[in-house]
Amino acid sequence: MTYHQGSFNRFTFAEQTIGEIKKYFIKKKYAEGTIIYCLLERGLEMLFFDYKVESNQKLSLFESQDVLEIFYCISGEIILNYHKYNIVLKENMIGMYDFNVCPKYVMLEEGEVKGISLILDINLADEVIGRYLKKDVLKMSQLKKMISDKKELLLAFGSNNIRKIFTQIAENTFEFDREYLLLKAIELILVISKGLKSKLQESRTNKRSIRDRRIYEKAVVYMEENMGNTLTVSDIAYSVGLSQRQLSNIFLEIADKNVYAFLKQIRLLEAKRMIKETRLSITEIAGEVGWQNPSKFSSSFKKEFGYTPSWFRKEY
Repeated sequence: MTYHQGSFNRFTFAEQTIGEIKKYFIKKKYAEGTIIYCLLERGLEMLFFDYKVESNQKLSLFESQDVLEIFYCISGEIILNYHKYNIVLKENMIGMYDFNVCPKYVMLEEGEVKGISLILDINLADEVIGRYLKKDVLKMSQLKKMISDKKELLLAFGSNNIRKIFTQIAENTFEFDREYLLLKAIELILVISKGLKSKLQESRTNKRSIRDRRIYEKAVVYMEENMGNTLTVSDIAYSVGLSQRQLSNIFLEIADKNVYAFLKQIRLLEAKRMIKETRLSITEIAGEVGWQNPSKFSSSFKKEFGYTPSWFRKEY
């Protein structure tokens, strides 16, 4: 029995069964056409919608079920209402639904409506898919969570690969051959999994980049505020709650320098500013930026800028 059986009973007037294929007929005042149902495996179903809507129609009373639906809109316009907002599916758009959270109602716009749905039982589909795909596939529970994180509907991921598979099915169903449709369903799941995993990784990378930038900025502020103190990389790492290695990796990524080299550079830049803008002696400035040995300070200054602190003061 299809997961949409309740809706079929309400909206269709007859059915024709040929093996594992069922054809449902719609003949209402507002719409006329067919829905073809194909059982691919226990937990996997595919539906083909083809009907003409004579006038705008609102459908409601959907049943909450533990299934995911991936829908490809071939033509027409469908509006899904989730209480506070509407989501519109138009030609060539793809949506994923979690039927644990049903729309309040679905509005069918006047005109031709065609589409293909792949129904996945959250509790059964993993076992079926696992017989064909051993890796790189998201579990149904993961897909469900990603949909819930994006509210009830996750609109097309802008993936031409997904659209291409659905188009291939729409152009030739091979008389709704079960094995062919099953292979296409598995291909869809693989491509969707890879696409979503890639987006998930990209999102994690972006979040990590933002986090790393904040840690980097916090560490730089700490260095600047404690420039005259005896600072170690361990002190700086402790101030931001990371290990020395973790902090060094962040600095290498953002500043292209390790923490020690960066600290030395900003100390020397501050020393250069003070030589130019204050009347403090070179020795005093060396102490202000963390050098206890003026000779080593002068040597480091010359190595960084190509001239000694004394020469720089005389010239500027």
